[in-house]
Amino acid sequence: MNRYLIKNEYDETGEVFKEQCLMVEENVPGIVKGELLIDVLDGNQIQEFSLDDEEINVFNDFWPGDSVYVKSNLDLTQYPGALMDGYRVFTE
Repeated sequence: MNRYLIKNEYDETGEVFKEQCLMVEENVPGIVKGELLIDVLDGNQIQEFSLDDEEINVFNDFWPGDSVYVKSNLDLTQYPGALMDGYRVFTE
């Protein structure tokens, strides 16, 4: 599982989250956009995507971790423009 840290804090406006989702959608050929899940208790957002039975999820996580990140079974670094500038690979 690959994880890419986009922003090291919760994105209150949702702009960074939306931009990262758009970058994945526009720069990963053949990707299929799934559901946008929103937690009614804390506002966490997860945008689901899939590509050939592989999952790609973009998170705007208030708890735990307070961050915007991408979790993917695919190595997204092979798709130029799929990740925002300044991203960091991180491990659990």
